[in-house]
Amino acid sequence: MNISIHQHYKFASEIIRAYDIRGIFGENLKEEDAFFLALKLLQARNNLKLKGKICIGYDGRVSSPILYSALLKGLMTEGVKIIDLGLVPTPVLYFAANYLLDIDIAVMITGSHNPADHNGFKIMLNGKTLFGQELKDLAELEIVDSQSSHTQAEVIKSDVESKYLSVLRNLISINNNLRVVWDPGNGAACNILKKLVQHLSGEHLIINEEIDGNFPAHYPDPSRAENLQQLIKKVKEEGYDFGIALDGDADRLGVVDSKGRILFGSHLLYIFACDLLKRNPHATILTDVKMNALIMNAVKKLNCALIQYKTGHALIKAKMKEVNAMLAAEMSGHIFFAENYYGFDDAIFGACKFLEIAYHDRSLIEKSLQITESVFTISDRKISANSTQKEKFINAVRYFLQQKKYQFSEIDGVRVELEDGWWLIRASNTEDAILFAGEAYNIHVVSEINKVFDQLLSIGSNAAGIN
Repeated sequence: MNISIHQHYKFASEIIRAYDIRGIFGENLKEEDAFFLALKLLQARNNLKLKGKICIGYDGRVSSPILYSALLKGLMTEGVKIIDLGLVPTPVLYFAANYLLDIDIAVMITGSHNPADHNGFKIMLNGKTLFGQELKDLAELEIVDSQSSHTQAEVIKSDVESKYLSVLRNLISINNNLRVVWDPGNGAACNILKKLVQHLSGEHLIINEEIDGNFPAHYPDPSRAENLQQLIKKVKEEGYDFGIALDGDADRLGVVDSKGRILFGSHLLYIFACDLLKRNPHATILTDVKMNALIMNAVKKLNCALIQYKTGHALIKAKMKEVNAMLAAEMSGHIFFAENYYGFDDAIFGACKFLEIAYHDRSLIEKSLQITESVFTISDRKISANSTQKEKFINAVRYFLQQKKYQFSEIDGVRVELEDGWWLIRASNTEDAILFAGEAYNIHVVSEINKVFDQLLSIGSNAAGIN
């Protein structure tokens, strides 16, 4: 990679997302982006007069080592200490950034749950995950060459995984006789799972256990039922108690029970909330705007402060700190733990915590499923839209609802609560799309919501110039 350094390097605008940098490698995300991201991070570090270390890791995608090498090359232009975690799941990088001392910057190279040709960067600077305007400001930061140091950079290989597993074992009782199938989906958690199960009692089988950035078994997204079918089949045919699924970088958790029933983010929220509130009555709990309304009502009855907020890992983490929440959950399976932990989304920690709870009280699983047994999920809709079109679309929908005297929430897009369901239209923060979602508690309401979607799709598309 031969690169000439210039002050005003520009990333493709569409890869600067709401809470990370993400694109398609070789198209709008390129090797040199990683190099110049490193230079911009060093510049931000100098501007803030930070003197600590930099922590980096990458996932198992084919393009990740390429981006990692370019990132490292850029970081080594100054005399900084770099903690090299190597190939790790995202929670291990988050753990390192919180557990290790004197970390100013942490960068995880990952495409998370997206298809194999996608990749990107999750970034922490000065103790917080960058999102929104801060991420845009970093992307637009000018590089001042005069800040370069003549001191040689130092790269320190760190086996933080062993510390992470040790903390996990100390925080969670993992002595039980459960039979569990784990599916890391050929993702970044494969290697650490092999180490983890050696410390677990019971019987544990790992499928799709070799890291393969092409994801040959299925897309690395456990929030989609189609990606859990192999796991469900294994659990049911061989009589296991549970199946645990992780996404490509292990910050999304999916669970299936012995009957093959899927526990989505809503069910996991209820289970974790019940457990948490035994020890911490009146605790504050956070959910995202896509959360099931029946589950939220059930959690509220547990005597806690429940707050609904915008979707997005970085947004949720910042809000948790603001309101001192002890638990947060997204419908997608991002679960954030702050009781004796660091408040980030960790599917490995969450899986172990779930197994601990399930071993002692399986009734919580049945209760969570009973709450949603009459729910009809509206088939997800998604239409392509760029940033300008997304804004015009949502504004048009909002104006129409105001004119028709609808009551709606504007936390993230527009969400309307019905007597027998709810629906949501929002702009995606991770892709160029408008998303439609909803649930009905009566089969007749499904068609009513779909009719509303048809109407608002037409109104929004006309206003935004979407064909």
